[in-house]
Amino acid sequence: MQPFPQSRSSQVSAEYLIVSAFVIGLIVIALSTGIYYTSVVKNQVKFDQLDKFATQLTAAAEEVYFQGPPAKTTIRLYLPQGVNSISILSKEIVFNVSSTGGIDAFISYPSKAPLQGTLSTNSGLKTITIQALPDGSAVNITG
Repeated sequence: MQPFPQSRSSQVSAEYLIVSAFVIGLIVIALSTGIYYTSVVKNQVKFDQLDKFATQLTAAAEEVYFQGPPAKTTIRLYLPQGVNSISILSKEIVFNVSSTGGIDAFISYPSKAPLQGTLSTNSGLKTITIQALPDGSAVNITG
């Protein structure tokens, strides 16, 4: 009778399965944590790029407005992906942005200058023209 060889091989197999399951569990936890933080970083980069876009746009619009007619400037700014709409209102620019989680956010950037015009939502490097209206009542933004 040889009871030990069979039980020893069973014990080794069970230990191997336990160790393998533990290692796979650690890998799954590490990957899911990495994926989560990657999406957080992507959102942060997107919102930082949008903030830079809007801040530079409103600063250029205010500069043109306070210079008065016939002031005009052309700027090149990068618009990130995920911008669903851009609304240029009287004294603010409102962006509707989708985050990685699928949640839409409305972000408003105020301006000291009266604004009007349209901007496309195509992502990438945009050439934007900002021009004071002839009567000096507002700034027209196109791009």
